Amino acid sequence: MIGLLGAGIAVVAAVAGIEGSVSAMPRHAPSQAHAPMLWQTGLDKHEIAENSPVSLLMQFAKDGCFAHGAAPGHLQKWAEQFRGRSVADGELSRHRNDFTKLVGGWTFSSGLGAIALIQSEFRAPRNGYVCSLTAQLEGDAQHRDVKAAFQATFASAINDERDWPDRHVDRFWIERSRQPPVMATIEFTRSSRMVTIRMVHGDAWPTQT
Repeated sequence: MIGLLGAGIAVVAAVAGIEGSVSAMPRHAPSQAHAPMLWQTGLDKHEIAENSPVSLLMQFAKDGCFAHGAAPGHLQKWAEQFRGRSVADGELSRHRNDFTKLVGGWTFSSGLGAIALIQSEFRAPRNGYVCSLTAQLEGDAQHRDVKAAFQATFASAINDERDWPDRHVDRFWIERSRQPPVMATIEFTRSSRMVTIRMVHGDAWPTQT
């Protein structure tokens, strides 16, 4: 799971414009034991049948990163509620840099295999937090499912789309009634089948104007 955490840290580092010094991701086969893995997230047994791996990832994105991504204490309580395995402070401190500091990291078992939840805080003069979820998908088809589910969950269309031979990135702006919008991205790496959903809270990014 530390390898998956490393991938999440690398993406957080990239959004701050720095190099991520983490180990390469293991390319293990996606888990097929969906129901037993879902048990480990703390879901009630009656909810398991209604929660596909993709919808579970959307739940993490909405109830975790979107709702609590700018509040470290609240995100920690939420992660503990879903039986997240906390990453040691020593591991987090290894990835300090001039732009951000990691304030929390957790790993979960799910129908997608391991999910890494990472929260970092921008250093002054920037103000804000980055919350990201990283998991391994089955392939391109499931990547399309994630994109469609994300748009439906947050009622947000793709604002910008970039494609490279091994990487695809979609950017969204999620509107909030009385708060600045949240900038979100979905980044998918084809060779490793890794997807990262990232949300930026605060003024570290410009608004849509």
